[in-house]
Amino acid sequence: MAGGVADPAPDEARRAVSAEVAAALAPVLAGIDERTDPFERIALANHYVDALRSSVSDGAAVRRAAVRELRRGGMTLREIAERTGLTPARIGQIEQGIDRHEPRTPATPVDTEQPT
Repeated sequence: MAGGVADPAPDEARRAVSAEVAAALAPVLAGIDERTDPFERIALANHYVDALRSSVSDGAAVRRAAVRELRRGGMTLREIAERTGLTPARIGQIEQGIDRHEPRTPATPVDTEQPT
């Protein structure tokens, strides 16, 4: 249940997706962590995080397409929200492509070096 509303995806399907993602990612992260050079770990971890962000964007696109399909079929934001456990406002954001998982860029870089 999400937000007190029955989730249309069966628990077993949700668990299977979570398990598949975890199984695919764990060896990659372990391989990065096994590197002895800290600079190499940083560089590879950066690539790993970038790949995850790309995957999140891909997942958001699938979700957005599904919301738009339902809207084209005549469903209201409220009807979709009631079936998914999300708010109507969030469904509207998804439909518009507003992603709350966008990477945030710091306003100014932090300088941690001490003056000499």
